[in-house]
Amino acid sequence: MEVITISGCLPDDCEVCTDKRGNSFVRFKVSCKNKDYDGKTVYHVYRCYCYYAGFEDLRRGEKVYIVGDLSYYLREDKNGKTWLNMDVYVRHIDRNT
Repeated sequence: MEVITISGCLPDDCEVCTDKRGNSFVRFKVSCKNKDYDGKTVYHVYRCYCYYAGFEDLRRGEKVYIVGDLSYYLREDKNGKTWLNMDVYVRHIDRNT
């Protein structure tokens, strides 16, 4: 297991979903701003999901601080382009107000 701590901003509103067992969870993305080795600004986007109640109202532009389990894998889209998906199972979340 890999644990990650991120602080970033939601590029979109969250989505309330239901898993195969009928449990509700919240799915959202977090965009983190950083600099690469050349000093250029880069953004890393993490796909997050959270089973804690009370976060169904996360909105675009909101800042969050997250600790969770990181998983990542490569996928290929319909045009043959390869993407790295970075998913975070949220264990702890705070809103930066």
